Amino acid sequence: MSQGWEIIFQRAHALLAAKLAYYLQDSFHPEKTSWLEMLTSISEHDDGQPDWQGKNHLTEAGAPRDITEQKYNLEQAKRVVSESAHKSRWVALMASMHTYYLHRPFKGDNQAIDDFLKEQQAYQNVLRKTLNVSQKESETAYTVMRWCDECSLILCKKQIPPQGKKLEVGGLPHDTIRYIYQPKDAVHISPWPFREDNFTLSVEVFCIKQLEFAHDQELQQLLKKTDPELLQWQFEKD
Repeated sequence: MSQGWEIIFQRAHALLAAKLAYYLQDSFHPEKTSWLEMLTSISEHDDGQPDWQGKNHLTEAGAPRDITEQKYNLEQAKRVVSESAHKSRWVALMASMHTYYLHRPFKGDNQAIDDFLKEQQAYQNVLRKTLNVSQKESETAYTVMRWCDECSLILCKKQIPPQGKKLEVGGLPHDTIRYIYQPKDAVHISPWPFREDNFTLSVEVFCIKQLEFAHDQELQQLLKKTDPELLQWQFEKD
């Protein structure tokens, strides 16, 4: 939009990540769990958001908050790990590994962060033992989750470079670095990791013109009255 905001909910971004994972080749599926549980882990890795009250979803200036620019959110991290345990141990393991990955760069900032990281390491060890999964196997599976998450963020934030320039998107398990680019209309990833040569992905986006909000409820009410639009991408193999 030339003026206003394009808002993609955090859960919608996670669903897009799961859609990407759905099309991955079978060789990327973990051996110790069903692919459905892995897709569930990916689609729910950003749950646990704070309630719509105060300015939880706003910047100090009253603009909608970009979650990727937030330093960390221990409250949400603890909530998503706790809620994931109600689904399965595997979903809980992936959620714990993801929150650990996001908060590890802040180790040493304060005691709360350090305690959280230690708790997650201990929790992951318990889960691996009960699931009979090695650390290497779980890390390999989490690499898939993180790769899909990164690709989804690139798409949602419209970060694919112009004029067909390539952007590194990291590597999948046992593989080289991959690149995403868009020389014309279609999105390409090289090397191609998907089981189909072309497919379409989409995410719902809410386009609003109001720039500032006094509190979360004002933003929430406007979003409820706004019909979402589809942001779509055609993926094609070179």
